[in-house]
Amino acid sequence: MKNTLFLLTLLHFFQLAGQTPPTTNLPLPEIKELEYIPIPTDLDRIFPPNTCQKGLIGLLKNYDRKLENMGGYEVYLVKQSCTFSEEFCLCFETAAQGDFEFLILFDPKTKKAKALLASYEFLSDSEVYMMQFKIHRDVIKLTGSGFTEGEGGKADALSKNTYKVKVLKNGGIKVSSRGD
Repeated sequence: MKNTLFLLTLLHFFQLAGQTPPTTNLPLPEIKELEYIPIPTDLDRIFPPNTCQKGLIGLLKNYDRKLENMGGYEVYLVKQSCTFSEEFCLCFETAAQGDFEFLILFDPKTKKAKALLASYEFLSDSEVYMMQFKIHRDVIKLTGSGFTEGEGGKADALSKNTYKVKVLKNGGIKVSSRGD
């Protein structure tokens, strides 16, 4: 378990080193319609969709940072922390069992938005799962991985996946994945 905590601490250090400080929770623009873009991550494998993910989407009211626009979309980063199991989902504004970041792609003309899970860290028994994102032009690259404590306290990799979310010129979204 010490290695798991070390990995999480190390991950937080590297994430914070490359990011600008977040703004204070500001309200998202008025969204008339919100579509969730499913990505086949470890979160969906362990906690099948419709248990927590839809509940999380309902909590997306404020954003932490506004990012550079992509195509015709304004891009907002929304952070949320939750404690959940297969039976329940409780989400809070403070740190809990899992920390999640969503990207909201908002079309200011139609007031419609698309939301996707872009980053997370969560624990499931003795396993740790993480996903980070990078944006380059019209592509959001998501890299996810999972680890278990393993034998002798040495972490063993459970999974590693890369997802690409491309914002198309017509405003559509294309998701492709590659598992290792």
